[in-house]
Amino acid sequence: MGTPRGSTQPSRAVGPPTAAEAAALLPLLAAALSAGDVEAALSLYAPGAVVVPWHLPAMGGDGLRDLLTSLAALKVPLHLASSTATGDERVAVVQGRWSMSDARGADSLRLVAEVMAIARRDRSSPEPVWHLVLERWTTPDGAPPR
Repeated sequence: MGTPRGSTQPSRAVGPPTAAEAAALLPLLAAALSAGDVEAALSLYAPGAVVVPWHLPAMGGDGLRDLLTSLAALKVPLHLASSTATGDERVAVVQGRWSMSDARGADSLRLVAEVMAIARRDRSSPEPVWHLVLERWTTPDGAPPR
């Protein structure tokens, strides 16, 4: 049963994404949310991580799950315009800019965020694995998202 008919590779489950470098965190997060994979997105956050989205209160735990679920439920691709990371082998500052838009006439959706995050390398893993610890989303003009 392991290999589907016509396939040359055995089927196997794909695990959550892992970031071997801090700069990979935002691209992996964008891909997970665009695919609607909330569990993959959550796997990029450290336990106890907090996100401060736009002008909303800080969210961690179930609040973070709810936030990512609501973004994934929009079924609109998240486009990452830029992503950089600066730091050392333990901690890094990650910055980026992303947008989500879906032109649907009067009901169009447009969300933009400037992202600044603190990432930490998981020292318990033998391989380099980075997680987001604190993330802040703001709009380019400082106004609430529309």
